[in-house]
Amino acid sequence: GGDNFAALFCGVKLIENRLKIVVFDVIYSKYGVEAVSQRIIEKTMQYGCDRVQIESNGLGLAAVMLVKKELPVSSIVKAVPADDNKEVRINGAYEYIQRNFIFDQNYKNNPEYFQYITHLSGYCATENTREDNKHRTDAIDCTAQAANIVRQKFKYIV
Repeated sequence: GGDNFAALFCGVKLIENRLKIVVFDVIYSKYGVEAVSQRIIEKTMQYGCDRVQIESNGLGLAAVMLVKKELPVSSIVKAVPADDNKEVRINGAYEYIQRNFIFDQNYKNNPEYFQYITHLSGYCATENTREDNKHRTDAIDCTAQAANIVRQKFKYIV
């Protein structure tokens, strides 16, 4: 209850010989899996994404099946398990996110992106049990997952 479904739409670029992840849009929503899946499909087609990776834990697996059914067969839709501890995953990717992620400077114009950035920048690992911080982990966890995917895929560059 209360969790945000977080999805990043990003590209990977080599800037000054450094791999950078440019987050150009997000879905950060409390809507159900059907509504969020439809938005993933729409944004994937809008941005011409050829690869969709969704955490397979919880409702993510249902989203994978819904998205896979609607996207062209040329699109790669993959379920990615989150087998490691969430706090370990977040703490392990935190510095990488700070150094390598580039966020849209106009994020305040997009209410979901604004909420995502607010939770991402407001997350504090030492206070993650406080009620007001309870669901802020959704933004940082999604971003940590993206960081780990990029580090794994481009391990010889990063």
